[in-house]
Amino acid sequence: MPVFNIFLSHSSGISQPINVIIDTNVKEKIIKNHQILRPIVDAIIFCGQTNTPLRGHRDGSQYFPEAGEYSKCGTGCFNKLLNFAVRNGNDVLGSHLNNCSKNASYISKTSQNEIIKCCGEEISESILSEVRKNVFFSIIADEACGSSTKEQMSLVLRFVDSDFNIREDFIQFIHCSEGVKGKDLFNVLLNCVSNLNLDIKNCRGQGYDGVSSVSGYINGLSAQVLNITSKALYIHCHSHRLNLSVCESCNVQLVSEVFNKVRKLSYFFNYSENRQKFLEASILEREPQMH
Repeated sequence: MPVFNIFLSHSSGISQPINVIIDTNVKEKIIKNHQILRPIVDAIIFCGQTNTPLRGHRDGSQYFPEAGEYSKCGTGCFNKLLNFAVRNGNDVLGSHLNNCSKNASYISKTSQNEIIKCCGEEISESILSEVRKNVFFSIIADEACGSSTKEQMSLVLRFVDSDFNIREDFIQFIHCSEGVKGKDLFNVLLNCVSNLNLDIKNCRGQGYDGVSSVSGYINGLSAQVLNITSKALYIHCHSHRLNLSVCESCNVQLVSEVFNKVRKLSYFFNYSENRQKFLEASILEREPQMH
């Protein structure tokens, strides 16, 4: 059976098979989309690394200035960063912002959230791959009710990385949908660890506060984990211990009076520039190495 090739003229003026032209056009479109998305993703990453809010008081598309123009309506830092990039010569981004359709700008709140989610997944996977590589880990968790009135448990993994550094990295918030009893917390924690492709039997430590639902030696979360892996020793969080010690010591009258005097002393110096300068000069006179 004879094979027929359909030839069309490419933009270069050279006749090429239609499948080659389509493939070339697709590749060019992908490259252009990468050039458009790169500064958008970079702006979101920059805001995340500097703890800068992406959105402002007026973040609807009707308040956005022309590409490269300065904002006058209180738009967020994300939009300002994109316009800064256009002013500094990113013509591809400028052309995109000026000519794109409203449903394909990639700078809406929905697109921002999707990119933030992708960045979070990439960071989490990088951490988890390091944990899996070095096998063993410890769990640090605490649960609290947030402003959304949902009980959530923060999950932090403590492990030794490939460079023998001890790391404690936050992984995610877990919705305690089943309740806050020891068995309920154990179920959601076990499901979460399993979804992260980690083996709970490789857990070598647990760090929680002292509330009975997690520290109880019979039905607490720590006891439930110890039933699976006896090497996952429970340790009461030392920061929480310190906090409890300070709170308890405030019941002692002498300690309470000391704290009150320290607070008044800090107010005395902080609310006056002249007194602050005098304090700094006195400290340097007595402790010159602190300069």
